Amino acid sequence: MDQIFDFMVRDWSNFALLLYGKLSSTPAQWITASKLISKPALHERAIRRVWSQVHGLEDEYEMNP
Repeated sequence: MDQIFDFMVRDWSNFALLLYGKLSSTPAQWITASKLISKPALHERAIRRVWSQVHGLEDEYEMNP
């Protein structure tokens, strides 16, 4: 679940940063976008646990041609 929210926070912050950086953005958009930019919480143990499971599946699946 943490990994899903991590992705969502990073994705949302990236969108806000793009909006903030546009020359056509209004001052109201700059203010709102700057409030939306944040970093996800770091949970190193959970991240290592998820990636250890992912790496364990390496070369287990093949793409259909």
